[in-house]
Amino acid sequence: MCEPIVLSLICSQCSASLKPTDEHCPQCGIAIPGPLSVQTERADTWWQQRSNVLAVLFLVLAVFGLFWLWKSDAFSTKAKWMWTVVVIVYTALLLWLTWLAILYLATQIETLQAI
Repeated sequence: MCEPIVLSLICSQCSASLKPTDEHCPQCGIAIPGPLSVQTERADTWWQQRSNVLAVLFLVLAVFGLFWLWKSDAFSTKAKWMWTVVVIVYTALLLWLTWLAILYLATQIETLQAI
């Protein structure tokens, strides 16, 4: 069975929806050069949706999901670098908190064994 292709006019900078008559993006204000191009979006390319990529980064893969961030066209290069730094810091924080939890549990186990 064929999946439908959704045609939409989107801003290359912020991925906002555009009208064919727009000369500037209503969201980020970037000038739209010449005629608008039509981008096709397939339902099977989940990494093209910003919310999907961010959910995978923060809830599932952390630093291992950066591949999908850089594969996605939904982010500008500047945004990709910003999210890369945020994800690395987030992952480091999670690892540090995990280490603290392990140390706390180890001391609790030692205390219970001393009793």
